[in-house]
Amino acid sequence: MYFWTPLSKMPGDVKGVPIFSATHLTWLAIALLGCLLAVWLFRKQNGGRRGKILRLLAWILVLGCIFRIGFRIACGVFSPRWDLPLHLCDVMMFVEFYAVYSKKEFPRELVFALGMPGALAALITPGEIYYPFWNIYYLLFIMLHVLLFLIPVLMLADGFVPRVRRLPGCFAFLAVLAAVDAVVNRQLKSNYLFISEAAEGSILDVIQEMFGAWYLPAAVGMVLLIWGMLYGGVYLWRRWGRK
Repeated sequence: MYFWTPLSKMPGDVKGVPIFSATHLTWLAIALLGCLLAVWLFRKQNGGRRGKILRLLAWILVLGCIFRIGFRIACGVFSPRWDLPLHLCDVMMFVEFYAVYSKKEFPRELVFALGMPGALAALITPGEIYYPFWNIYYLLFIMLHVLLFLIPVLMLADGFVPRVRRLPGCFAFLAVLAAVDAVVNRQLKSNYLFISEAAEGSILDVIQEMFGAWYLPAAVGMVLLIWGMLYGGVYLWRRWGRK
């Protein structure tokens, strides 16, 4: 009934999908199992078909992001304060498109170090909690973030090897994005990159509750911790694979 309805026009009595509700956990489990199946099928393909699959997924990802913005404009609810593609996941959708087509190592490192964990965090603690499940915005959120997570995983399956030496560049990229978003936030009174405050129910929300005024330094610490886990896992996997 409210499939095409944006949040600003949604009746107040419509129930959304709370984080860790049965609905959320069900689609999350299906999505992650689907990713495992996709990797298994992807590894069975030759190099040419793998490239075509990655390009197809990259097109779906970036066109889905553009469609979401265009649809909000068409509905008359687009707001520069909320809808510019300046959050980390939005930016990484375009970076992933470039990484797939350029096949350059640094863009691939960016999507592994920033896009993949950012997408997974969004899937585990989605911010679209006020939408019902059968809503175009909620389903787009799921599709886009699953693809944002899946494409770097498929790159790994295709032979990409993350390197710790590229992490300073990834951190610099994140710092530049944060600086740009800070300027935009000041001008528009917005909250891109969740610099002003964390999204309700998110992992960042937990950090903000724990560290208060030290929220941003703690968030940086969380990024470093995630990188330690990611790259430590890659190191152990490669070491185990040599045996």
